[in-house]
Amino acid sequence: MPKKTVACIPHLYADPCRNAGGDALLEWRTDVPARNAIGLRDRSLQAALLTPVDYARESSLFYIVPEVAIASGGGDGTITLHFREALTTIGSIAIDPSSASEIVLARIVLAEQFESTPSLVPFQGTVAQGLAKADAVLCVGDDALRESRTGVRALDLVEEWNEMTGLPYVHGFWVARERSLSAEEIREIQQTSHQGRRDLERIASAAATAHRIPGLGPEAALEYLHQFSYDFGEETEQAVKEFLRFAYFHGILPDVADLQFVDSEATKQNDSAGDVP
Repeated sequence: MPKKTVACIPHLYADPCRNAGGDALLEWRTDVPARNAIGLRDRSLQAALLTPVDYARESSLFYIVPEVAIASGGGDGTITLHFREALTTIGSIAIDPSSASEIVLARIVLAEQFESTPSLVPFQGTVAQGLAKADAVLCVGDDALRESRTGVRALDLVEEWNEMTGLPYVHGFWVARERSLSAEEIREIQQTSHQGRRDLERIASAAATAHRIPGLGPEAALEYLHQFSYDFGEETEQAVKEFLRFAYFHGILPDVADLQFVDSEATKQNDSAGDVP
């Protein structure tokens, strides 16, 4: 019987949530959150690491895997807005359309902190190329780390969010369709993340080769990873809800999605009854 397929995201900060090889019940892949969400919708994936917005858009179909998420409080340079002049004069932002939650974060921060509602310009390339087409460029994950040494002025959007709300920003969490995974498969996703937290030094040592970020050696990579949390506790849940409320308030989402979690007990009962599709 073919293995069920799950997909993580490609950034360094997500490496602790990614299976590093060896024996696995699941087939592990890596892709951007937007395509992961498409895979969940068309059932080519049984679980994926999604951003809050990608989850919210299909929240009636998706269930959150408990215990594991990726969050940070800022200062890590993971989501940055690079700009030419003053933040108050930004009229357009060059964005990668696949970065749904990060685009929403930029819109929320600029509206709340700078009373700015810039237009969005779809774009892929370097900051220098983006600034030739727009007033600012949004950089996410590994791209933000690569651009952090260019000297272009940048705003750390996660830090701004944290100062606004007192909450971390949640970069992503594992999502599955109802009853698509067995209890044992859910445990593999959770235990992969738990093990990843214990293996940060190994992950940091491999970062230069795996991600090709200039100037990011093992020490700097380890310091970077230590700025993230990888559990889905009460504060993480509150942070996701607050983010979705802001997105609704600013007219970005049509409603505030409920957070539905996988019912571990029901999953175990379905396993016992042979009722996992």
